[in-house]
Amino acid sequence: MPAYLDYMTTKTKKSPWHCALPLLLVIASVGAYHNSLDGVFLFDDQNSIKDNPYIRSLWPPRFILSAPPDASIVRRPVVSTTLALNYAAGELDAAGYHIVNIAAHVLVTLLLFGAIRWTLADTRVAARYRGAAAGLAGAAARVWTV
Repeated sequence: MPAYLDYMTTKTKKSPWHCALPLLLVIASVGAYHNSLDGVFLFDDQNSIKDNPYIRSLWPPRFILSAPPDASIVRRPVVSTTLALNYAAGELDAAGYHIVNIAAHVLVTLLLFGAIRWTLADTRVAARYRGAAAGLAGAAARVWTV
């Protein structure tokens, strides 16, 4: 059986931090960025959002995936699509864009936490790190998110 499947099927005693750490990471992420909800567009937002006519309509899709040549979202289709969806939902209300940004940070923080924890608990390195995998993963994800 591959090592990653062995880890997933092996019953291990879970520490109380097993579920608490992801929740604490969500709280840390939201806490770090919640003050942006009252903020305005800054830095590259002028070219990417305010002056970007390509996010003003959801159709045709190829139009959304275009961007002004000086915008930071050139060749970034996921970002362009989320900006177009944000515009469709609230036009130039900065809070909506910031909410999506916070949600993206929370999601990436949890993915990073899971990837590090899983890597450190893998049977190849488990003898050394399995007991500390959640703590080390939580610390690394916390540093990244804030």
